[in-house]
Amino acid sequence: MVRGIIRIALIIFAALLVCGIAAISSLGKSFSPSSGETFVRIGHGAGTSSIARTLKTSGVIHYEWQFYLARLLHPSSKLQAGEYRFASPASPLTVFDRIRRGDIYYFELTVPEGSNRFDIARLIANSGTISAADFLNASSDPALILDLAPKAPSLEGFLFPSTYRLSHSTTGADLCRLMTADFRPNGKNSTHSIPQTLYKLLR
Repeated sequence: MVRGIIRIALIIFAALLVCGIAAISSLGKSFSPSSGETFVRIGHGAGTSSIARTLKTSGVIHYEWQFYLARLLHPSSKLQAGEYRFASPASPLTVFDRIRRGDIYYFELTVPEGSNRFDIARLIANSGTISAADFLNASSDPALILDLAPKAPSLEGFLFPSTYRLSHSTTGADLCRLMTADFRPNGKNSTHSIPQTLYKLLR
């Protein structure tokens, strides 16, 4: 009877060992996104289960447990929030590593000097992300710069020309905040694009 119990225990152990090896080996096998190019957004504070579910639903990984297992192998890794682009086959371990490293997707919008808000709206429309109407609506509200120019009717003249990193979740209001922040003396650029005579009139 003891031999029988030992035999059963060995069989169970062998089966678990085989399953474990198969599971770990599956982490290194590439899996193609089900819909080709796929964008996945991971929110701030998202846990392992939420991320695994999102990746599975988006067709980036085959099974949720693969992401759980990758997390088990790297328990101290911090997973970074942001938008991720998956366009080619990748293994669950590669997917996990990209999120661990914060390999966040963004595209660049370059606003040339001399551009007014309508020029910027056309640039945005061509990018296929923020709608021109959304940006024009946000830039028509002078609230962001009223401390600089209480009489300003809009953000015209306060939208600093530069190159900005945007994602699919960036809104017109978000871009206006970035551009007006760069306009300010304590922003990353200290040279204002607005003519000083107009600036004095708006004050």
